[in-house]
Amino acid sequence: ARNAAPADRVRVRLAIADTAGQCLAGLDGLYARALEDAAADPALRASVQLRLTWKYLLLDGDPAGAREAAVEAESAAASLGDQDLMAMALTARARMGRILGDPDAEHVLARAQALESSVLTHGARSSAHILAIRHAIFDDRLAEARARLLALLPSVERAGMAEDVVEVVRSLAEAEASWGRCAMALSHARRALALSAEAGLSPGPAWYSAALAESAGGSFQRAADHARRGVRSSEEEQDQIFLCRNLHALGRVQLITGRPARAVRTLERIREQTVGRLVEDPSVLRWREDLAEALVATGDPAGAAALIAEVRPVAERLGRTSVLAALDRAHGLQLAATGDVGTAAHLLDDVITRCATLELPLEQGRTLLAAARVEHARGRPDAAAAAHRTAVGVFTRVGAAPWLALAAKTPHSQDGRRITAAAG
Repeated sequence: ARNAAPADRVRVRLAIADTAGQCLAGLDGLYARALEDAAADPALRASVQLRLTWKYLLLDGDPAGAREAAVEAESAAASLGDQDLMAMALTARARMGRILGDPDAEHVLARAQALESSVLTHGARSSAHILAIRHAIFDDRLAEARARLLALLPSVERAGMAEDVVEVVRSLAEAEASWGRCAMALSHARRALALSAEAGLSPGPAWYSAALAESAGGSFQRAADHARRGVRSSEEEQDQIFLCRNLHALGRVQLITGRPARAVRTLERIREQTVGRLVEDPSVLRWREDLAEALVATGDPAGAAALIAEVRPVAERLGRTSVLAALDRAHGLQLAATGDVGTAAHLLDDVITRCATLELPLEQGRTLLAAARVEHARGRPDAAAAAHRTAVGVFTRVGAAPWLALAAKTPHSQDGRRITAAAG
């Protein structure tokens, strides 16, 4: 290998990096030598910089550094007039721009899609097409995301790259779960887990998607178990992104199932991660609104108010509507905890309407349960019972088994007495 041509050495090193999956620790020397050998070849230099974007993001938790590497790759690709390479560089730049809260990220991504000759040219995972679908999921354009993923799946399956199939299938699981198509979410998530295990892929992403699917239509216990496995595997691979995502999935389940102190500890771990602090766009890592709710539930409404005030301006600037709805739910509970139950009830009613408009049934039902608690605190048992019945109806319609089980534990009857067959 010492006598091999520099270009051949670069290709070998990139092949080694590509087999690492999410586990990029210990490759700093490999990347440094690859950059040195690629100095005279713009195409290879761009290829190395593109790999570095993943290293900076996943291992170092440095999206700004990753964006700089993407810009370097873009410059090298432009010097060659290589449209496919340019599309990959622009895609990487758009990915980091979204994370960093750059409103120009969508324009950059549109340029990448216009240049991309095929989703499969360099792998679906790195394609502009897949990133646009991921952004649609972040933006709650779930019908669009689902349709595009289902259209893409057959060609990805025919190509036979397990990593690409997993990326599409687990994205389907997330879209279906958010949209309340619980049975389909579970089916896709289980397939993603099986394919990841069969192909020896990094399991953190599939565990995360499975945790979301289980928390929609399976069981909260399995969701927590999947998230814990995702945390462990992501810690082992030093993958900061999916460590944070799995921590959020775990903390969310802990909060929903009545363990807010554990939820606070779990969600605060995200803040301790470098990437957790640097992800500016709150739709990319959804943990702050759940931490705010957990802080209220553990007797720290002031801490919740401070966190909401920190996140809200960014969500408003970027137009993240479902993030704003979740922040308002947390704000409503914070108001109720400080005695302003009337304002809290009106705010929660508004959030319920917004979640219905966004076609987010699980978020709608979750907010209805919160409204039932607030109405009960206001001394309005009939209103509490009505909110609870509506929540049960929403969960029944979409087959949200864990939410039905949760609702059955704390229902209010028409006159405010506890009942035990609300989900029967």
